Amino acid sequence: MNLPRLVRNAAWIDREYGTEKWPAVLSRIESEVSAGETELARVISRVKRWEADTADPQPRSVVVDGRSMKLPRCFALHGGTGSMTENLIALADGADAVIELGSGWGFNLFHLWLNGGPRTARYFALEYTEAGRRCTERLAVLAPTLDIVAQPFDYHAVDLGGLGSIEGRVLVFSCFSIDQIPQLPAAVYRALAAVADRIQGIHFEPAGWQMAEACVGSSAEYAGRHDYNRNLWPLLNQLQAEGVLRIGEVIPEFFGQNPENSASMICWSMGPDEG
Repeated sequence: MNLPRLVRNAAWIDREYGTEKWPAVLSRIESEVSAGETELARVISRVKRWEADTADPQPRSVVVDGRSMKLPRCFALHGGTGSMTENLIALADGADAVIELGSGWGFNLFHLWLNGGPRTARYFALEYTEAGRRCTERLAVLAPTLDIVAQPFDYHAVDLGGLGSIEGRVLVFSCFSIDQIPQLPAAVYRALAAVADRIQGIHFEPAGWQMAEACVGSSAEYAGRHDYNRNLWPLLNQLQAEGVLRIGEVIPEFFGQNPENSASMICWSMGPDEG
């Protein structure tokens, strides 16, 4: 039977995340708080454990640095999250602001701050769905010393006016967010360039297959079948050629709990070259 081709458009995102996934997470957050949980670290840990179903003890196939291996679900979850967070912390040192593109329910930003991210920086959760932003706003109440705001964000109609002009250095990152955008517009990076003079960027996105014809962890076939992003790496190279940004360290197939859709790590920067 021929199934209709998946089209990952606004309606799809609204249904999968705005109607199904993030409202369920918000309900879980409220349940934890109603049960007496008042500390941010405990709430996000309990919600993440529920969301990822870490109780499953069976080893699963994962990808680490371009190699396939089997790990228990909890090893894969905490290993991947820890590796990403450590890289973010290293880049965030001394940053005046941290921006996540497509922040979902806010876990990555809260986890970064709790694990040693810049204490006094401003954190911006840029998220398409209202449900995702509501999750972030609900969790922010549990961290009164964290300066975090959630703002609407659409990759296809970029408006970063709510960020204002940020003085100092800014860290911008994404994690399995750009993969939801089949063709990423260059306008995203041009808009970021107008926000601050010094930007360090890092993506954790399944773009390894865009860098090499044959690899372990991602593929053109899988991206096409799910209508995932197909132009991140070519676009970054185009923008580098135009002088908009500089590509830095790249680790193809950095990590993936889905062995067919693992994230590569791609670093880039704008502004003065700090070496």
